[in-house]
Amino acid sequence: MHKEKLSYGLLLETSKKMQMPFADLLGGVVLEDIIARIAGSANKENFWLRNSNVIGKEQYQKNLVLHLEYDYVIGKLKKADPEKNEQTLLMDLARQLETIFADTESGVSYRMKKQVQKQDLRIQLNARIEEMQIPVSLKIHLMFDEKKIPKKESFMSIVFPKTEVTYYSYPVEAFLAENFIEAVVKLELIQDMKVYYDIYYLLERESVDGRKVKDYIDEECENKQIKKEADMVVLAAAIEPDKSARPLATMLTASMDTNDFFTEAHPKLRPVESPTAGVFLSGMCQGPKDIPETVAQASAAAAKVIGLLCKDSLTCNPCVAQPDEMMCNGCSNCEKVCPYGAITYIDKEFRGPNRTTLIRRVAQVNPAVCQGCGACTVACMSGAMDLKGFSNRQIMAEVDAICR
Repeated sequence: MHKEKLSYGLLLETSKKMQMPFADLLGGVVLEDIIARIAGSANKENFWLRNSNVIGKEQYQKNLVLHLEYDYVIGKLKKADPEKNEQTLLMDLARQLETIFADTESGVSYRMKKQVQKQDLRIQLNARIEEMQIPVSLKIHLMFDEKKIPKKESFMSIVFPKTEVTYYSYPVEAFLAENFIEAVVKLELIQDMKVYYDIYYLLERESVDGRKVKDYIDEECENKQIKKEADMVVLAAAIEPDKSARPLATMLTASMDTNDFFTEAHPKLRPVESPTAGVFLSGMCQGPKDIPETVAQASAAAAKVIGLLCKDSLTCNPCVAQPDEMMCNGCSNCEKVCPYGAITYIDKEFRGPNRTTLIRRVAQVNPAVCQGCGACTVACMSGAMDLKGFSNRQIMAEVDAICR
């Protein structure tokens, strides 16, 4: 600890000398004083600073954070009621901190408000240097672990450059790395999700630097060989669809995804049927599958096919498209938009004037394949395509009846 007291004049002179905003310097001085007090206490080896990245001139000017977090390390609890023991330890720790912050020799006096939670002690400090007041929050966690080893670090005081403060630290990045390694080693830890919750908490709320986490993980993995006993090891290579899948889908007018795998009509209601009637799917044409799933899907597809073939006749949707051959001009627009491939074109003879015959190209609809979606009736420019039960004449009659 430095012998000279902190004062407004000393801080103002240091601020001008270092060309540093006075408010940033004042906050940094209070943070360093708190760390120095704890580092000089009797139980300094039990206090491990978590967020040591808040210290330093550059950090004060860039982003001054008036918040410190410590781990207070103790052995495992031996009594029957651990919660009561934790509360007792936190109360003893609060009294110990009251003694630490009661000293005013450094020129800084503190008022302390404490709040005890399950494994945390939250303290609101109001630091005072002459007439200046600075609020600082302090959070201390209880750590029941004897295996972890902290780092011994130090910094030079920003106001008294010859004064070195040595403290113990255990960064959140190291805490995350150790828990990550533990989760990797213990793959059967699915019953106990505490490690994953710890990682989530650190990533979401502690603003952990990802690069530092990677460094700590690399450091942890260097001298640690991960072993896992297994009854069988299966190496699964990547799967790509056959090159003939796309031409086959074009021929069958079946739907495909962006990876050239076939897609079903509905993932839950029609999982083995394609949008095209009479075309069924099973196996890896839909994507990577294991053997039991493929067998089950093939059985379902076979049952669907048997259900069609065992009947003498099929009952189809009555609302199917019907072309008017006399109005059709053979533009092929309806054939292009049909998603089921139900429309084809044929050359047909028609009787012309003066007992002549004309060969015209007209649309023909397969009623067994058509699903009555109505896309062709919209695309038909000549108005030759109608939907049974919903013809243009019927719809116009309904509209006229409503408008009367």
